[in-house]
Amino acid sequence: MEIEGLHVLILILTAGMILYADHDALSYLRGKKQVLNARVTSWLHRGVWVGLALMIVTGFFMMFPAREHYLTDPAFLVKMCMVAALVSNGLIIGQLSHIATKTPFRDLPTKTKVAFFVSGAVSSGCWLGATAIGMFFL
Repeated sequence: MEIEGLHVLILILTAGMILYADHDALSYLRGKKQVLNARVTSWLHRGVWVGLALMIVTGFFMMFPAREHYLTDPAFLVKMCMVAALVSNGLIIGQLSHIATKTPFRDLPTKTKVAFFVSGAVSSGCWLGATAIGMFFL
């Protein structure tokens, strides 16, 4: 399998975990789940981290032969900013997920509720944006 195919396969598997995690998160935010299952949440969070790390590694190997081009391509630079935001946001999601396994959403302070929504928006926007740029502009 070529590196591009492996990169796409990892994206598909990671996207599956993200969709499952987002479904759980939406159920939590809507009050359909009082708290999230700590074991499942931890497994999904780690799985997405592994997927993101593997995508960064495979992406590096795809980029490196033509690095002079990519490092001056605005679309690539925007995608890398999105990947950096995903890494930073992943740290925040890790903290928020611990809260979601212990405290019902309705009992959280407003500041924490806002953090859940902002983190979810950043995650969705960056995953979709980085994927779209990779598919249509690079």
